[in-house]
Amino acid sequence: MLKSAIILLTLALSACATQLGVRDKVDLRRQMFSQVVFAPDYDSRRTDYLGKWTGSLSIKLKDQGGKSIEKYKSRVIKQIEVLGNITGLKILLATENNPPNVTIKFYSLEEMQNLAALNTGDAAAAKASISKSGCHAEIDKNSDHRITGARIFVTVNPSAESVQLMNGTLNAEVAKEEELKVTQCLVKSLIQILGFVNASDVITPSIFNDARNLSYPTSVDLKIIKALYNASLKPGMPRKQALTVVEDLL
Repeated sequence: MLKSAIILLTLALSACATQLGVRDKVDLRRQMFSQVVFAPDYDSRRTDYLGKWTGSLSIKLKDQGGKSIEKYKSRVIKQIEVLGNITGLKILLATENNPPNVTIKFYSLEEMQNLAALNTGDAAAAKASISKSGCHAEIDKNSDHRITGARIFVTVNPSAESVQLMNGTLNAEVAKEEELKVTQCLVKSLIQILGFVNASDVITPSIFNDARNLSYPTSVDLKIIKALYNASLKPGMPRKQALTVVEDLL
């Protein structure tokens, strides 16, 4: 009798521990969702609203000379296919009949500093971001908090783009490092412009964690991206309401 009671108690405690573990994971994911979608320095007296795309994204790539477009176009296409499948959004490259509402600009750091001063909503923030990481993304939202446009700035190193021969061998290491940096910027920025405008170190590893420099989103990242584009989350939802809804999705 005593043995049976001990077994039942053990099973009950295990079940409770499992539920607590699930609860902790949901709370952590909700915290991360909150940080990357809304302002991280949250003040309970302020009302923040959820922003997301409801229309299609038409992406145009720009650079000087076409070399970067030729090199990275396939990577952009691959990434937008993945994000389109996760979010349900129509994400395509721009054409003559499909004008762009998203631009990706590849230029050298010097050229990018000038572009940032002329073509961004916040020139100071863009310059700081580009100088620090060589990468910057920003979005436009309308009064209903629907995202209507975006810009991505990617710096490229001309000397790495035109790899030189050194001591008779190809300087592949320089090219590989440059390629990785640009790829990371593209992957992260294309996710950011969907409505994930802040970084977070709450969950690691994560594409949203600046310290990790990942090239691809993790399974948790994908779950959070998918949650934002669930139909139950509407643009303009107050932060508190959105976090209540997203809890069931995570």
